[in-house]
Amino acid sequence: MRHILLLTTGGTIACRDSGHGLAPALTAEDLLAAVPAVTRVCEVTARPLFNLDSTDMTPKEWLTVAAAIRDAYDCFDGFVITHGTDTLAYAAATLSCLLQHSEKPIVLTGAQLPMGVPGSDAAENLKDAFAWALSEGARGVRIVFAGRVIRGLRARKRHTTDPDAFESVGCPDTALIHDGQIIRYGVPVGEGQGSVTDSPLMPPHEFFEDLDTRIALAHLTPGMSPFVLRHMAEGLHGLIVEGVGIGGIPDTLVPVLTRVAESGVFLILTSQVPYGASDFTVYRAGRRIHEACGGQVVTARDIPSEAAFAAAMWAMAVSRDREDMAERFARALRGADL
Repeated sequence: MRHILLLTTGGTIACRDSGHGLAPALTAEDLLAAVPAVTRVCEVTARPLFNLDSTDMTPKEWLTVAAAIRDAYDCFDGFVITHGTDTLAYAAATLSCLLQHSEKPIVLTGAQLPMGVPGSDAAENLKDAFAWALSEGARGVRIVFAGRVIRGLRARKRHTTDPDAFESVGCPDTALIHDGQIIRYGVPVGEGQGSVTDSPLMPPHEFFEDLDTRIALAHLTPGMSPFVLRHMAEGLHGLIVEGVGIGGIPDTLVPVLTRVAESGVFLILTSQVPYGASDFTVYRAGRRIHEACGGQVVTARDIPSEAAFAAAMWAMAVSRDREDMAERFARALRGADL
């Protein structure tokens, strides 16, 4: 019988009405008691880490989650993490960068309604998370939600209340889960092939212990004052800039962004449009920033901004050399489809 480690962090799935709004209150044992079928098919060890609303989760907490998995990695066959939905995509992306090429499944889930309330999706999501963690060949970081299995660096929350709250950006879902049955859409290298550790095409797992949190994300708006970006960038190591369309940067912002890049801030360009790759070389409006910065910027390809944020935190923590950071950031992007 496989042994799964359940890590709980709070979130809506564990909430109760406090009289002043929903607040996390359920224990790991409470959550498991609501899905008795799980403990009949695997051995579960439950460890509570936090009891937080996910709006209060930060990179510091995700480092703790990663450390808990790293320390217990050799003792378990897989890992399930319950987490609030509001920052679940950020959590999955960050864990994907901290726990790279895991041969074991690391599964995050949550709920739009608390466990036990009428119409809640909590029990089904938790059962599905365990079903994926126990499935043959499952590996790497995934979000399991509303029957969808989504890569950690591809996830985005798309709806505040609908049970089908998450989507995969720029990449098909890994699988669907319906009534405990798993339907795989595609089989990445090593997944669903039995012994993934023996695959010559999949690198061995590599775990990391630090993140650089001196990073911000700027959503450009028409007529935005350069003053805003200039002061936003003060004290930062990295700045993600969401341009318009496929990658437009207004003329009025090119000088300030050039100065930001020249000051040593790692500048990452992406698009605020949810779908399609960003390419700042197509239009003159995008090429201006590359030309002005002498190529000292990188683009986030087609991954969501949540993943770009996580990849930048990881890349900057490993190295402060611009070329090395750019290569590591690109490496994280290449891992988005594994």
